[in-house]
Amino acid sequence: MKTVLVVDDEYLLRWALKEGMQDDYRVLTAASVDEALEILKVESVHAVITDLRMPIRGGLDLVRRLRADRPKIKIFVVSAVGSDEECNQCYDLDVEAVLRKPLEVPVIRRMIDLHLRPPV
Repeated sequence: MKTVLVVDDEYLLRWALKEGMQDDYRVLTAASVDEALEILKVESVHAVITDLRMPIRGGLDLVRRLRADRPKIKIFVVSAVGSDEECNQCYDLDVEAVLRKPLEVPVIRRMIDLHLRPPV
């Protein structure tokens, strides 16, 4: 079973994504970039869904770190208030998608499926 890490300071979004994907994926959650980095030290992760703006360190920091250390991880960025410049920086770092909040769980689930499941 493939593993997805959800990184967001909003508990309800972490919970909703975990509930919406746990039938087909092992879903880990982190409330901050630092917590996510600790998880990544010990877990093999296939995809990361991260909020763009969080207290202390934002998702763009996490994306840069992942691209440097684990370039094959699929990355999906979500944001309610990200600027066009920040979104463009994410795309420059080859993220799979940047999605605006409010987020619909079936939408992100479908995107994860498209990137993690082999073609039929």
